[in-house]
Amino acid sequence: MTAERCRASQYALAARGSQANSIRVRLATLGSFGKWPRVRLSRPADPQRGESVYAMKCAACHGPDGQGRRGANGEYLFPALSSTSQQPPDATTAVANPVIRPPLVVVVALLSGVVLNVVWPLPFVPHALRLPVGCLLVVMAVVLFSYSVRRFRIAGTPVPGNQPATAIVHTGPYRFSRNPIYLGFFTLRLGLAIWVNSLWLVATLVATVAIIARVVVPREEQYLTGRFGSEYLEYKASVRRWL
Repeated sequence: MTAERCRASQYALAARGSQANSIRVRLATLGSFGKWPRVRLSRPADPQRGESVYAMKCAACHGPDGQGRRGANGEYLFPALSSTSQQPPDATTAVANPVIRPPLVVVVALLSGVVLNVVWPLPFVPHALRLPVGCLLVVMAVVLFSYSVRRFRIAGTPVPGNQPATAIVHTGPYRFSRNPIYLGFFTLRLGLAIWVNSLWLVATLVATVAIIARVVVPREEQYLTGRFGSEYLEYKASVRRWL
């Protein structure tokens, strides 16, 4: 073996030993943290290529540390990079009232009024008018509610506010009011209050109307505007919210 070939063999062995030692050091370091990744013998990292990809695809929104870029006051303008990205809600699956259920509000207020009436009765109408007026209002409420729900079902759109709407209903009682179902609820509550002659039921009815009018209905109108756009805005402009 010539001197040149001998030196070449020694250099090759030294290079292999250095590479093996480097791999052992890296595995030992990772092993100290309890992380033993799959060893992949591939081409070495290319920092220049990584910086190029970051500049093209990530730099507009995220800083080099993975956090969102900061504004003038130091606040993050974009979320940190992660393995999962949150998609914006789909307009076809969004709902008007995912938390506040109007029937639950009505039932809770009604039960509260009944309990208060048992503890401290407060009559407010003459006894002769109690039964005829109360019964008339209850019947009117049931008819209005049933007719309004039937219009929804004919149009193929769900009644509960925790399900996505599929159509704008503008027939039947919806030609005169945008919320005939709520009017039916209110009329039913008023009829029951007169029927049992309880001022407490009227007081809890006022609280119910306030919650529905100030919280529930505005959320539904905002949802319908985003869901149907100009179609709902035209209907909203032509029909009153209540009467």
